[in-house]
Formats: sequence, C-alpha cells, structure tokens
Amino acid sequence: MIRKTKYMLSEGVKFIAPSFVFDFEHDNEEDVIKLNGSLKSSEVFESTYFFQYEFESNISSNLRSEFIHALKFNQDTLGKDNIDKFIDKALVNLNKAINLSNVDVILYPQSSSSLTKDIVDKIDYFTDADKYIKIELVKKKISEINFNWDKFDKYCELNGIPINTKEIMVRKMNKMLDNIHSLDYFSIAKNIKDQKYKRFLKNIYKFYDEKSIDLLKTIKDKKILIIDDIYTSGITIEQIIKAYQMLDPDDSNILTVFTLVGKSKKI
Repeated sequence: MIRKTKYMLSEGVKFIAPSFVFDFEHDNEEDVIKLNGSLKSSEVFESTYFFQYEFESNISSNLRSEFIHALKFNQDTLGKDNIDKFIDKALVNLNKAINLSNVDVILYPQSSSSLTKDIVDKIDYFTDADKYIKIELVKKKISEINFNWDKFDKYCELNGIPINTKEIMVRKMNKMLDNIHSLDYFSIAKNIKDQKYKRFLKNIYKFYDEKSIDLLKTIKDKKILIIDDIYTSGITIEQIIKAYQMLDPDDSNILTVFTLVGKSKKI
C-alpha cells in the first residue's frame, strides 16, 4: 500500500541570527529559500529536467554555505524533524510534477553525508519499493582520480591561455592530484575548491555491478530519477548523467534530477 506523507506545508526558512528558523505555515519575504515549484529543462542534456529548493538571489554565499553544511553534516542545529518536513515538502511537490509511482529507476551517488540516502529512502512513501530499482554510483579508487588533460589542452588553446599561465595551472592541478591521491576519501567540493579546475575532472563515478550496467543499457521508455542532496557547482550531477550516457542508453528514457537545495543555474 502506498503511504502518503502528512506534511503539506510551506517551506519558510528564515535566518534569525545566529540560527535558521523553519516556519511550516507561512512563506514570506524574509525567507532565504524557496521551492521552485516546477520542472526546469536542462540547458545541456536532452530529456533531462530539474526540481529543487533554490536560495533567494539576495542571499550571501556565506549564508548559503552555512545552511548547506548544517543540512549535510550538522543536522542537530536545524532539528531532525524540521529536515524531515523540509524534504517531505519537496517530495510532495515533485510527486505532483512527475508522479513518483511511475519512476522505474533511481540513480544516486555515494556520499559522505546521509542526506542523499535519507531522500532516497523517503521515495517509498510515494510508491511501492518493488516497483522501481535503486542504483548507487560508487566512486572510483582514489588512485584513479585524474584530470582530463586533453580537455584542458583544448580549453587553453581555444581561450588563448598564455604558456606561462598554463604551466602555472598545470602545476596547481598536479599538486591537487598529489594531495587527492594521499587521501582516504575524496570529495569534489572539499578537495577541488577552485571552480575552474572542476570542469576538467575525469568522471569519478562508476556503476557498481554489471547487472546495473546491462539494465541501463537495455531499458526503453522509462523514467529515471537522479537524486543528490545539494546542487552547488553541478559537477556531481553532470558526472552522474555522463556516466549514464556513456552506457549509450536508449534516448526514449526521461531523466529527472532532484536535488534538495541548489542554485537556479542549471547544466
């Protein structure tokens, strides 16, 4: 039997120093975040749509970072009940947009935060668990993390990057790789902080088993839901979509990307 969430609430989140305050009865001008309310088409990928909460345009980057960090790693400061309601509100509206009971496959990335898994588990409130397949993309070995040097060379050539500037960038990138390869766990957000270098990162995600790969290669006319907790640079979502596309799937499948919180700019 399909269970329905009991939270049909507004998502008002205000910042009243030094804390974020949730108001599940009202939305107003002081809110720092809003639910975008409708699917938005990708600017890059065909048959791909986005749905998420978005920060108001006047919210500072520091305040955004503080809220995101609390959501992912310091949930006690926000209150677990508040976070549950916050997620439920978004999923209720996503369900109205795409009917979650019609989703065939859910793709989601391995993460150091429990937030993504919490979102994935809540999908069961809207459909029967045996009606869809969950596939987690795992990260490659740390030693396999690398930049796409061909892409970097083409970028430098097309943008007229001077040789000395390119050499400085190469040294920085190699230093980043040395640091990454010494880690026990790699995070794009934590370990490649400079946005201009993230675009050259080779895909770090892979499908765990051949069964998942075979399934994604052969399905047709299916609805695929990609879930990630936070959309910042868009690199993780882009890498998941590209990992899926590398399997040369049937183009009749529809992708919907759900991230709990992110920017309004879409890939």
